[in-house]
Amino acid sequence: MDTEPIMVVLHANGISLAGSIVEMPNVEGGIFIPIVTHRTSDGASKPTKSTLLAAKQQIGELNYLPEFILVNEQSEEAEHSLRSSLLVSFPDLVRNAFLSVEASSSNVWLELKKQATEDEKQRLNEHVGRSIGLFKLPPASVLSLADIELPTRLEILSLIRSMAPVNCEALYSELQQCGFTIPSLDWINRQFDLLRKTGFVVRRHDRKYGLTLNGLKRLGTSKGRRSPDIIRLLALAKGPV
Repeated sequence: MDTEPIMVVLHANGISLAGSIVEMPNVEGGIFIPIVTHRTSDGASKPTKSTLLAAKQQIGELNYLPEFILVNEQSEEAEHSLRSSLLVSFPDLVRNAFLSVEASSSNVWLELKKQATEDEKQRLNEHVGRSIGLFKLPPASVLSLADIELPTRLEILSLIRSMAPVNCEALYSELQQCGFTIPSLDWINRQFDLLRKTGFVVRRHDRKYGLTLNGLKRLGTSKGRRSPDIIRLLALAKGPV
């Protein structure tokens, strides 16, 4: 494979390689391109998504089918890098992605825009495998969010009411105790952000959350000693949570 024309495109777009360009098995013209990404002082990702899409189109004009694998210098941002590379490489298929890492395995949860074909599933598995390998994480299983039981908004709000003030880590743990499969801590963060934007929760200065009046109205309540709000007030009166 002649990588020189590809290197010219990458250099012209200010993109640096994080490793060797590798041919994709079973895909004619398919190549994996690991590239270095970083965040600027204002939190923006570099290279930008528009830069990556432009470079991808230019490499495609060289009769290749490129898939970028974004490698951040900090391994704790593996999930962000994996998500970004999947969104760039599969813009018509992947809506979102989450990563959870255990001692001997990794799970990549995908939210897809449509049902993947067998060929797309194979490409997704290969892409994820390459990305996980670059971060030196345990082998990954690629799973669909459509196949697991996620908590509903009302179930999340109900737990927040019973636990408030609560942070992401505590809610993550409690949902798992309730039998839900939670893709990652970042998924919890996103649920809090959605609930905050809709006016159902408020974030305190210590990054813990509680329900707003709208959130309480959304859940509804009951009068008497068995009211969930009365039960929570009594629990808080007994001491710190």
